[in-house]
Amino acid sequence: MQTEPLISIIITSFNYGQYIKDAINSCLEQDYKNIEIIVVDDGSSDNTHSILEEYSSRIKIFKNKNQGLEISANFGINVSIGDYWVRLDADDYFDKNYVSEIVKEIDPNYSFFYTDYKIINENNEIVETFNLPAFNKKEILKRGDFLATGTLVNKKLSLEIGLYNRNEYNCGLENYEFIIKLILNNNKGKHIKKNLWNYRHHHESLSYKKQKAIVKYGNNLFKRYSLGSFVTNENHPYKLKI
Repeated sequence: MQTEPLISIIITSFNYGQYIKDAINSCLEQDYKNIEIIVVDDGSSDNTHSILEEYSSRIKIFKNKNQGLEISANFGINVSIGDYWVRLDADDYFDKNYVSEIVKEIDPNYSFFYTDYKIINENNEIVETFNLPAFNKKEILKRGDFLATGTLVNKKLSLEIGLYNRNEYNCGLENYEFIIKLILNNNKGKHIKKNLWNYRHHHESLSYKKQKAIVKYGNNLFKRYSLGSFVTNENHPYKLKI
C-alpha cells in the first residue's frame, strides 16, 4: 500500500493578526490529516504573537526577527519535514479539501501543482472565481507573477534548484522568480481545475503597496535571465498592467 505523502503547510506572517486565524483554522480543518503546519512570524508588532499562542499545542510556531518574506519562507521550508510543501499567505485561506484534492494529482512527471482559486474581500465574501489555463511555459513567462499560496512543490527538488532569493527583501515576485527557475530547468507544473483556496484582495498587501517596485524588480529579473521584456497578461493575480 502506497504511503500518503506528508504535506508541509508554511504560513508566513508580518502584522496580519486580523487574518491569521482564518489561515490557521483552514489548515487545521483539512480533511487530509498527514500534514504539518508551520507558522513563521516575521517579527510582527501587532497581536499576532498572542493569537499564535492559542495554537501552540497544534502547530509549529517560529517567531523570528523581521527579515522579509523571502528569508522567512526559506526558513519555513528548511525546517519542514514533508515530502511536499505549500505556502499559505497569512491573509489567505484554504478550502477544507485543498490538500486532499491536490494530493490526488501528485505525479512524478511534475515538480509543482497548482489550483484555481476564489478571490475574496476583507469580509471573506467571494468576489470572483479565477480559473487559470493549463500549464504552459510561454504563458507563465507572460503572466508577470505566480501565486505562492495554493502551489504545492516537491521539497527535494526545490532544495536542489534553490529556494527564494534571500538577497531581496519583500520584492513581491519571490515566488514568480522561484517558478521561473523551475521551468527554465525543464520542470513542469500541473494545473488542477478546481477552485480550492481563497485569495484575499485588500490594499494592505505587499502587491498593492509596492506595484512600481514590483515592476522594476520584474524588469531586472527578466534581464538577469535573458527573457526579454517583463510583461503581464490576463492571468495576472491582481490585473497589474504595464
